[in-house]
Amino acid sequence: MRKIIFNDEQIKDMISLYVNDIWGTRQIGEKYSVSEKTINRVLKENEVKMDTPGRRYFGGKKTSDTILNGERIRKNI
Repeated sequence: MRKIIFNDEQIKDMISLYVNDIWGTRQIGEKYSVSEKTINRVLKENEVKMDTPGRRYFGGKKTSDTILNGERIRKNI
């Protein structure tokens, strides 16, 4: 299988979505029409600190679904 190459703007957007907007690799992959493994590769190649696999959202499924629908919610821990 061939390696998918992204431009600098796309990579910066992926990193921002993962780090700042707390999107998971699956959601970022859906946005770019690639697998989450491809997103993992791009993030690791760019030395992004990866979280433990699984849902990255503090509030579980309900909060993550809300974030994906355009509302950004942060819970205080």
